[in-house]
Amino acid sequence: MKPLICYVTCICCFVLSVTAFDAFDIVSTTTTSFDQEDSDEDDNQPTCGKQTVQRLGRGGRVVGGQNSYPGEFPWTVSIRLPLKHHCGGAIVSPEWILTAAHCVANYGPEDYRVRLGSILKDDQFQERGLVMKVVDVIIHEQYASPRRYSHDIALLSRLESPLNFTDFVSPICLPPPEYVTKDNSYKGIKATVVGWGWTSFKQKPVIIGTYPQLLQKVDLKVIHNLECMSWFKSRGINLILDNKQFCAGYKDGGKDSCSGDSGGPLVVKNNLTKKFYIIGIVSAGVACAEPRLPGVYTRVTAYLDWINERIQEKY
Repeated sequence: MKPLICYVTCICCFVLSVTAFDAFDIVSTTTTSFDQEDSDEDDNQPTCGKQTVQRLGRGGRVVGGQNSYPGEFPWTVSIRLPLKHHCGGAIVSPEWILTAAHCVANYGPEDYRVRLGSILKDDQFQERGLVMKVVDVIIHEQYASPRRYSHDIALLSRLESPLNFTDFVSPICLPPPEYVTKDNSYKGIKATVVGWGWTSFKQKPVIIGTYPQLLQKVDLKVIHNLECMSWFKSRGINLILDNKQFCAGYKDGGKDSCSGDSGGPLVVKNNLTKKFYIIGIVSAGVACAEPRLPGVYTRVTAYLDWINERIQEKY
């Protein structure tokens, strides 16, 4: 679930609106090093970040957004309690899932299941779907300090058996440390977030939303932290971001993550290598797709050492 900042009741996912995306597009003059050539030998995961299934046709429209197609985001998983969708996550290796800490902080590893290889939210017995148990949960040691959603990152470790990668189950690439803008802001970059969270919601008389059956996708623009905090302030909310977080969305709203998308990946595509990299984890927000209230994401590049160290410790 995507929690609301200001200690409001947790909700999560995204009100989607976008057509087919072209990640790594730059919509400002900010210089980047994303579109540099690299090699599989130098990549942190030789088989990561690849889409091997070709688009067969444009997905149907949903509340300003778009359905994904099978195999389009093969690293995206549904974290379940135990059979219902709870949060999103991303495969980073044969035995590890990256997600948000707030998604897995309240239950034991034995309570979670990870569903892979399917774009359906509910049909766990779909032909390509695979449901696996979780052996351990590793939450960042400083999670919720100094603020409720600080260090909002976790790993589901050592699935009951290593994954066999296919066209529909494969890992996302972790970004090399140099894959950042000069000021480490990602400002102006378009990224894509995916998930099974709410595609619409109402705040009165109670907060309710509409869940999709198919995995959804939407393009968002990354916003500089100072600008994001200014937007929130204009709405009467004192948001404090550190350099391990960032915002993505639009000033006029309309596109966002929302209840049910928490823990899911925000990804960008290197147009030269055609590989996708995870730069953010859906963390927090206020309402969904409201003007000047973009979603807040955990900055993955700030935790590369932590991720690699935890994986090495377990091995």
